Amino acid sequence: MSHSTSINKPFRLLFAFYFLCLMLFTINRLVLLTQYSDQIPDNSTGLLTTMFFSGLRFDSVIVNISLFLPAVLVILNYFRKSYSALFQKGLTIYLTTILIFFVASILTDVYYYEFFGSRLNRAVFSWMGSPSEVANALFMDLHFLPIWIILFPSIFGVYIMIKKLVNRFLGGKFDQTTPLLFSIQSILICLLLFTGARGNLDFTKLPLTPKETLFCKYTLLNNLTINPVFSLVHSFNNREIDFLSKEQAFKNIQTHWGFVPIKKEYPLARLVENDSIEKHKNVVVVIMESMSANEMGIYNHPGYTPYLDSLARNAICYPNIYTAGIHTHNGIYATLYGHPALLDRIAMREAALKNQHYYGLPQILKERGYQNYFFATADKEFDNMDSFLPLNGYDKFIAKDFFDKKHINNKWGVPDHILFNNTIAFLDSTHAKGKPFLATYMTISTHAPWGIPKGISFKATANNAQHDAYQYEDWSIQQFMAQAKKKPWYKETVFMFIADHGQIFDMVYEMPLSYHHCPLIIFDPEKETKKWDEKIGLQLDAFPTLLDYLNFNYENNTLGESLTRRSRPFAYFTADNKIGVLDAEHFYIRKTDGSQALYEYKSKSLDDVKDQFPQKVKVMEAYAFSMLQSSHEMIKSYKVDKPK
Repeated sequence: MSHSTSINKPFRLLFAFYFLCLMLFTINRLVLLTQYSDQIPDNSTGLLTTMFFSGLRFDSVIVNISLFLPAVLVILNYFRKSYSALFQKGLTIYLTTILIFFVASILTDVYYYEFFGSRLNRAVFSWMGSPSEVANALFMDLHFLPIWIILFPSIFGVYIMIKKLVNRFLGGKFDQTTPLLFSIQSILICLLLFTGARGNLDFTKLPLTPKETLFCKYTLLNNLTINPVFSLVHSFNNREIDFLSKEQAFKNIQTHWGFVPIKKEYPLARLVENDSIEKHKNVVVVIMESMSANEMGIYNHPGYTPYLDSLARNAICYPNIYTAGIHTHNGIYATLYGHPALLDRIAMREAALKNQHYYGLPQILKERGYQNYFFATADKEFDNMDSFLPLNGYDKFIAKDFFDKKHINNKWGVPDHILFNNTIAFLDSTHAKGKPFLATYMTISTHAPWGIPKGISFKATANNAQHDAYQYEDWSIQQFMAQAKKKPWYKETVFMFIADHGQIFDMVYEMPLSYHHCPLIIFDPEKETKKWDEKIGLQLDAFPTLLDYLNFNYENNTLGESLTRRSRPFAYFTADNKIGVLDAEHFYIRKTDGSQALYEYKSKSLDDVKDQFPQKVKVMEAYAFSMLQSSHEMIKSYKVDKPK
C-alpha cells in the first residue's frame, strides 16, 4: 500500500502508543488477579471476560485523553510539511512522561490495594505532609524495593522505546498524503479520541464513571475493572461534603438524640451531667495500631492477643465498636476529639492550618489541671501530629527524635516495648508533683513491615510475620501493665484500649469490616468491674463513655455519645471514597459516585438486597449523611471548640 492511501505515519504512532498503554493496564489486572486468586469465584470465565473487556473501556478513556494534545499537534504540523527535530523531541518527552506516570501509578496501585483494598485514589497523597516518612517508606523499606527495581530501568527503557517510535514514524521523509485523505483521517482520529474519552457511544448518557465497574457481586472483579489512573483522577471529584442542608442535618441529630442545644450558635452542644462526684483519676489511652477484631480471641478468631483477651473479659468491654476510618489520623482524631472521618480529608492537617481548636478529651481534662502527654514512635510530622496535638490540648508530644537511635528498628521508629519503657518516667514525674495526667500512646509494631525486635524475652509462635506482630504487640502491652502495676499511681488510673483502625483480613466486601471492627476496653485496677456490652458503638464514642465512667460534668460538643447513656441504631464509618453503615443485620455501602449496595453481612452474602429494603436504605443513608454533614458544618463554621 502506498503512502498516499495508507494511514498517515504520525497517526500510526498514536495507535502504537494507545495499544502499548492498554497492554500495561491489562498486565496490571493480571498481576492483581494472580496476587488475589483466592478471591476469584469458581466458574468465573464469563465474569473474567466481562471484567477485561469492560476494563478496556476505562483504559481507553485515560489513554484517549492523554492523546488529545499529540493528535492536535500532529494535525497542525501537517501543514508545515515536516516534523521538526524540536517537535519530535517535545513529543518524545510528552509521551515518555505520560507512560512513566502510568507505570508509576500501576506500581503504586499494587501496594495501595494490598493495604486498603481499593484502587489508587487521592488519599495516597495524605503522607505528603510527612516528607521524612514518605522518604523512609519509599527508600528504606524493602517492601517497596520492587518499585525501584522496575521503575528506574523503566524510565530509561520507556524513553528509548518512545524515541525509536517517534523516529520511525516521524523521522526521515515527510509522509505525504493528499489533503482530502489527511482531512478524513484527522476527522476520524478526532472522533475516535472523543468517543474513547467518553467511554461510551450513547451521547444521551454521561461519560463513563466508576459506578459502571459494579457489574457483578464480587468485589475483586469489580475493583479490577477500573485502572489506577482513572481511579486516581476521578477521585479528585466530589471533594465537598454536600449530602444535605446543614439545617436538616443538625435537626436530624437533635431529634435522634432528643436534646435542645445549650447554645444557639453551637447546634450539637449538650450538657452532660452526673449525679456522683467527678473522679479525677489519671487516664491512659492506648491507641493500638491496626488492632482488628479478626486478630483477637474474644471474637472467636485464632487468638494472637491472649493478654488483651483476658483484660477484656475482666474489664468493661464493648466488642462491637467500629473505627471512623482506615488511617491513623482518622483514629486519633475520632478517639480523642469525637468527630468522624470525613471521607479522604485529613482533618488534623486542615485544623492545624486553620488554627482550629477542638473541645475533646485533652481539653476537657486540661481544664481540670491534668498534664497531657502524647507518645508516638513515628516522625513528629507524621499526619501533622506535631502541629495538631499541641494545638489541641497536649502539653508534651514525644515522637521518634526522642528515642535513642540504636532502638529504631524500622521506618516507623522504635518498637512498642521501647515506647512504653522509655516514657513511663514522665508519668512517675507528674504523679510525684501531685498532678493527674492523660497519657496517650500510639503503638506501631502491628504496622507493616512486621518484625520482632531482637534481644527480648518474647518468642513468637504464629509462624507468620503479621500474626507474630500482633503477639508481640499484646506482649508489649502486658509488659507495660506489669510495670504500671508497681507504680504508686496505678490504682489511681483508668486505662482505655482501642484501635486506630483495623486491617484487611477478610475481603468479602468493598469495605472490609476487618478494617473497622475493633474492641473498646476500659480497665480500672481500683474497682473490679466486669461488663460485656454488645451494643453497636463508634470509636468517637470512646471518650464520652470514659468521661461518664469518671462521672464528669461537661459540655459535649462532638459527634460522640456515651455508650452507657444511649444506644446507636447504626454504626457508620468511611474509607476514602466510601461510606459504610451497619446494624445487627445489614451492611450498607455507598460510594461518592452514588453507587450503593446492601448486604446481609453476618452470613457473608454477596447478594445486593437494597431493592428488598428500600426504606431501610433511606434511613441508614440519612443517619450517616446527617452525622457527616453536621461534623463538616461545625468545622467549616469554627464551632468545634468549647461553646462560648
